[in-house]
Amino acid sequence: MKTSLKLFALGLVLAGFGMNANAQNSVNNNATAVVKQALTITKGSDLSFGTFSGLSDGISTVIMSNAGARTGTADLIGTDGGAGTFSITGEPSQQVAITLPASATTLSDGASHTMTIAAASYNCDKTIAGVALDGSGNLTISVGATLSVGNNQNAGSYTGTFAVSVNYN
Repeated sequence: MKTSLKLFALGLVLAGFGMNANAQNSVNNNATAVVKQALTITKGSDLSFGTFSGLSDGISTVIMSNAGARTGTADLIGTDGGAGTFSITGEPSQQVAITLPASATTLSDGASHTMTIAAASYNCDKTIAGVALDGSGNLTISVGATLSVGNNQNAGSYTGTFAVSVNYN
């Protein structure tokens, strides 16, 4: 009986070694990554609404298209002004998404006088959601907007800033 008990215990030990050997199987897996050239965006020319005079009896607008055409209900003086331009560089032939301001932009004369560009009034000469960089990895975009000019807007030089961003699709 002692011998059979020893053989039984030895069998259990050997069976345990067999199970452990099977539990130690392993497999290798590969890890990969693709790094694209970093996107950069640089300012070219500023968005300029040019010289104008607002209305004395109501709110007016100055519209600068992304093609550089200026129109509006304000009294436009001269032919100055132009769309804002930006240069984008990155991975050749890759699609990018352009993001225009999501909130209003305020222009100020440095005192307490302001004018506003509504977020929804920004416009771009390229498809916002999926335009491709050229074969050299370059793209130039033009941005226009509509400026709201207050009733009897104070004379002066007004400035403000807005951001345009770009990401790979």
